[in-house]
Amino acid sequence: ELIENGVKLPPIKVTWLDGRLVMIDGRHRKEAYELNNRVEVEAVIVEVANETDLIAQAYEANVGGALPPSRQDTEHTVMLLLERQESKKRIGELLGLPVGMARRYVSEVQSKMTRSKIQRAAASVTDGGLTVNKAAEQHGVDPEKLKEILSGPRRKHKQGIADTQRALTKLYRSVSQKNASALRRMVEKFDDAQGTLRERFDT
Repeated sequence: ELIENGVKLPPIKVTWLDGRLVMIDGRHRKEAYELNNRVEVEAVIVEVANETDLIAQAYEANVGGALPPSRQDTEHTVMLLLERQESKKRIGELLGLPVGMARRYVSEVQSKMTRSKIQRAAASVTDGGLTVNKAAEQHGVDPEKLKEILSGPRRKHKQGIADTQRALTKLYRSVSQKNASALRRMVEKFDDAQGTLRERFDT
């Protein structure tokens, strides 16, 4: 609607990377121009050194925009940088994040990435027919952790009923003993009270 009414929007940002034109900032504007059948738009060509620089610049362009990056946006950006073997310190510098915040984001994203890899590896075993070692190697996960994931539910299923019965029996005995002890104390106190009353009556 803004373009339809002649409002001039900021130029989109693009770069040349590996012989192709890549968008850095302005995807929504690009779609809006296409909806309005614009074949020529104003753009700024930005120099980037590599994919890491491209990711950082795209994130930076959104930080100062009308809709700043959400937590999911930041986590996705961190994941892209981790996939390119960037360190925690370097990620914080690239995204302009404080050290503590960058460390938290990296730790959380690494944890999610590990869980996702293990889930894919487990699916390769259960659905794809791969061995545990082969699936672990293919997805880059610890074979022992993969074995735990695959065997854990089965162990719980087999031992769950017996464990529950034992736990309930133990709980029942404990409650019964506590109730019996409480009743004995009540009876003793009642007898003591009765004796005291008889003594007072007799005197």
